[in-house]
Amino acid sequence: MMKFSFDTAIIGMKFELAFTVDSKIHQGFIDTFNDKNPIHLSDGFAESVGYKGKVMHGNILNGFISYFVGESLKESQLTLITQSIRYKNPVYLNNVLKLKVQVKDLSEAGRMYLFVFEFENENGQIVADGKFQCYQMLKINENG
Repeated sequence: MMKFSFDTAIIGMKFELAFTVDSKIHQGFIDTFNDKNPIHLSDGFAESVGYKGKVMHGNILNGFISYFVGESLKESQLTLITQSIRYKNPVYLNNVLKLKVQVKDLSEAGRMYLFVFEFENENGQIVADGKFQCYQMLKINENG
């Protein structure tokens, strides 16, 4: 877990995490959301439309962003409020992805953070990029 707070954050600060899109993640997405598009299930179908094999669901990457905010920066008590992602290249089963995140802007009013990110595969190819915005939850004083 990374120590991160509004008081220690600086524009340009960088973070990096690695994720493997394994069969457990792939099947978990299918089981949870019931997205059974053949491009995600069948190597043969995906190859017939020009891919190297079945393509992983793009929204798996959103889960990795959620993990970064909710778990890697847990002590910061950040809440994700907006997110945009642009898919640039396919992600395949067992790809190892590096999530590279950078603090792009800080706003003291509301303790808002703007992050930019990219996912890079093990071949150095950018598979997605985007941005997300968070605010820092502050604990309410129970004594009034």
